[in-house]
Amino acid sequence: MVIESAVIVGYLIAWAVRKARRVGERLDGEFDVAVDAGLDRLHDAISSKLGPDSLRDIEEQAGEFGQVTEGTQRRAEEVIAAASTTYPEFAAQIAKILAEIKVAEAGQASAVASGTGSVAIGGDADLNAQSGGVAAITIAGGVNTTGKLERP
Repeated sequence: MVIESAVIVGYLIAWAVRKARRVGERLDGEFDVAVDAGLDRLHDAISSKLGPDSLRDIEEQAGEFGQVTEGTQRRAEEVIAAASTTYPEFAAQIAKILAEIKVAEAGQASAVASGTGSVAIGGDADLNAQSGGVAAITIAGGVNTTGKLERP
């Protein structure tokens, strides 16, 4: 599995900058909370696999300067890429977390389905029947197509 180590390091830098700026406070908004949670999971997963000091340079530079040097970024990318090649389960875990962060950034709320035969679809869906089959859908409740989370 190939993971985008540059994207991962970018998110880690964002995590460190956000952490430094919020001084113990979480960002407002449902989607910011989801992004923050994803960034925390990404940081924790990488720290767990590579060791607690593995991200120290990123944390220190981002916290102090709001960015990191190209050398620090390149070294982090190389270490993460090597670990993801060596440990496929780590690569899969990171890929899953990245996907969750990207969904949160796009403002797509996750869906929950309950009841017999329920299916939840978060995002676009295409329903069709082939070979004499039948396609049907029932929507119970409201539908939000704005992409914005609405509270009841």
